This record gives sequence, structure tokens and C-alpha cells, in this order.
Amino acid sequence: MENKQVRILYAVPNPSSAGGMGMISMMFYEFGLFNNPNILHFNTSYTWGESKLLRALQSVLMKMHFIYVLIFKKVAVVYVMTSSYWGFYDKTLYCLIARLCGVKSVINPVGGHFIMFHNKNWLNRFLVPISMKIPNAVMAGTSFWYTYFKSNFPGINLYDIPNPVNFRVRKSEDKKKGNEIVITYLARVEKDKGIYTFIDTARALSKEVKCRYIIAGIGSQLDNVKNIIKEDKDICDLFDIYGFVQEFEKDKIFSDTDFYILPTEFEVLPISILEAMSFGNVVITTNVGGIPDAIIHGETGFLVEPNNSAEIVMWLSKLIHDPNLKKSVSIQAMKHVKEKYELGVVLNSQMSLFTEVLQA
Repeated sequence: MENKQVRILYAVPNPSSAGGMGMISMMFYEFGLFNNPNILHFNTSYTWGESKLLRALQSVLMKMHFIYVLIFKKVAVVYVMTSSYWGFYDKTLYCLIARLCGVKSVINPVGGHFIMFHNKNWLNRFLVPISMKIPNAVMAGTSFWYTYFKSNFPGINLYDIPNPVNFRVRKSEDKKKGNEIVITYLARVEKDKGIYTFIDTARALSKEVKCRYIIAGIGSQLDNVKNIIKEDKDICDLFDIYGFVQEFEKDKIFSDTDFYILPTEFEVLPISILEAMSFGNVVITTNVGGIPDAIIHGETGFLVEPNNSAEIVMWLSKLIHDPNLKKSVSIQAMKHVKEKYELGVVLNSQMSLFTEVLQA
């Protein structure tokens, strides 16, 4: 990415924050984005606890600090990453402040529950369209959100630029040894993420071929999942359950994995899918949200309907018995992620957008 003479402020959470936005922030730091003196980071994370009073106080101080940075650092463009619900209104305040200070802004809503938030009550249905017009441009991370925003918020300046992945291809020394087939679920351990469909898949597939299954992630269903697997004598010895994993541990899991399964009921486009593809994992996931942007059925992965373990088992069985198909999909997946979602590619698209916003 070329250095720019204009000063750009990324209003994003601390890289240690939980969730997808924190992961993206970490990617920015790993890439060295903020080593450029003209690209600054403004931390939007709340650190004073869960008390509403403390949060309100910290919010006021953060906005005052934001004004100081805009003026004294001579910022030209602000990039704001936001989730849904209260966080959305909080982040659009940054765009409003930037507008009042004569600074252009771009907002990137990445919350998976934006539709539910938008339609929750009459107040949101009234305020969200107004809030979406405050920034100079809106960045939609998938074609799914691009279509939704375009249909529901006419008149906004809308761009389709994907969220990035830090492309870390499997290294030769990291490749797993032996012929053991490893099938992985790495996500929040929740019903709507498809964790029980994943367990049903293991039950059915274990009758045909022996594989090793990995569950990595935390969530409200983790203890229940552990108990279910422990009590099932047919599959209890086939599972490794890790809970929360650090980045280096996640890389090792993806390096060991053959098939990444995410039977989620609704999703925008999980970073975990892109990461798995970058490591050459064959992904089988659901045909929901923005997932079809990355998973071209039969080419870069496979799409199934939610709550359909039988369909997942069918594709796993086919791929296990057809190594040429598995290899072809693996190669195409890595190529697709590198060309469209690799962090440097996405940042170049963002910089082009910032330039366009400034010129407009």
C-alpha cells in the first residue's frame, strides 16, 4: 500500500478486544498499517467496566479526545468501524463530530445482527436511516449488506469493499503428519452457530470413516457440548475441545485441519471462514448472509442449508473419497482469498475510497 500525504484516522477498537472488530484491528497492527505516520489509530474500546454511568462518562471523554485529535493532528478522513445496537449510535456520533469539524468520514457496519437491530422498534427504524446519512460514505463488507443497505437506505454513498483477512498460508513445516482426517469447528459455541449440527455430523460420519474432530471457541453452550460428547461413547474419543485459543494456536489448528465446518444459521461473512480458506482447508458452510461471496459452491468450498447434517456428511464423504476434488477446491479457495480478501488488497481499496471521498 502506498503512503498517502493526507492524514487518515482509523477509529477502531483495541486489537485485544473480543469479537470480529478486534480481530480486524489486530490485522491492521500485524500488517504495520499504523507504522505510516499519516495513518493514526483512535481506540474506540470501552475499558471502564459495564456500569452505564461509567460508560457514559468515558464516552464523553473519548469524544472530547476525538475532537482534539481531529483538530490538532489535522485529520482529513476518519474511518469508523461499528457493530449494531448501542454501538452503532455511539460510532455514528464520531461521524457527526467529524462532519461538524469539517472532516470527511467513512463508516463500516460489520455487525451480524444489523437487520434485527434496524427492525427492532419504531425508533430504530426512524433513526438508523438518518444515522446512515451522516458519514460521507458507507462501506458494505459483503454483497449481502450492499443489497440490504441500498434497498433500505436510499441516497447514501455506498461502496462494496470486503472485510480483510491476514493471509497466512499453511507452511510446509506446519503440515500435519500421517493420514488422519481432521474436521474443525472454530467459532462461538452457540446453537445458532450450528454447533449441534456439527456434533450430529460427527455421529453420522463416524459410522463410515474415522476422523478427528476439533471444537475451538467459547460460548454459552460449551459446557453442554462437553457433556453431550463425553456421554456419547461412540464419539467421545474422537473430539479435542480447546475452548478459547490464541492466534498462534488457531494457526496450528488450521494447519492441522482438512475440513472446516461452520453450519451457522445466520452470518455476514465470518473471518474464520476466510482464514480457513487461506490455510487450504476445504470449507463446508451454510448458504446464508454474505457467505456466498467467498464460498462459490463446488469451486472454493461447499454450501448447504442450515440444520442439515446429512448434506454435510454427503459432501465430506465425497471429498474424503475423491482427493483430487479436495485438492482442487483447496487450491481455488486459497487463490480466491488471496486475490479478493488479503489485507493489503483490501487496504488499497480503502485508500482509493478515502481519496474519492476527499475529492468529492
